[in-house]
Amino acid sequence: MRVKDEKKRERLFDAAVKVFSRYGVEGSSIARIAREAGLSPATIYVYFASKDEMFEGLVLELGRRMSAAMLDGVEEAMAVREALERTWYNLVRYIVGEFEQYLLFELHRETRFFDPESYGRGRAYYTGLFELFRRGRADGSLAPELSDYALRAHLFAPAVRLAKHVVGGQLTLEEARLPDAFARCWRSVAP
Repeated sequence: MRVKDEKKRERLFDAAVKVFSRYGVEGSSIARIAREAGLSPATIYVYFASKDEMFEGLVLELGRRMSAAMLDGVEEAMAVREALERTWYNLVRYIVGEFEQYLLFELHRETRFFDPESYGRGRAYYTGLFELFRRGRADGSLAPELSDYALRAHLFAPAVRLAKHVVGGQLTLEEARLPDAFARCWRSVAP
């Protein structure tokens, strides 16, 4: 049995992001991903049993990376508003800096792979964010009637749209006035 190598795994990850982003799930193949990574198709099967398993694993890894990026610099001692503001800025920066990865993550929601089971596995990466929501409801800084889904929609959907406009060239991060944009989102979730 062949041994898994982290450098090869990272090359495979980068190649899979490019190929799935460029060709979609149906237009991608193990052979195409192997070619992009400079690996043999047999090497890919050391890591994944199928293209479907690879795509789901890739999306879960993208979710893990995006979650880690969002929570970067968030400290337990921070006030909820400050911590959520940090996650908001981090999300904008992540999408702008890793747009291809973000698009692939978003594509997942539009495919047959978006099912309750995979959603549940991915949700585990956002426990830190959901804990901030729980703390905010408990300390009165967030409207208690808003569900986790409503809080995510009010706070983070505008951040995603803003980042897409930055990537598309309609805005720059300097023009975006991030603190003002976050403040407007915050007002929609504060009691």
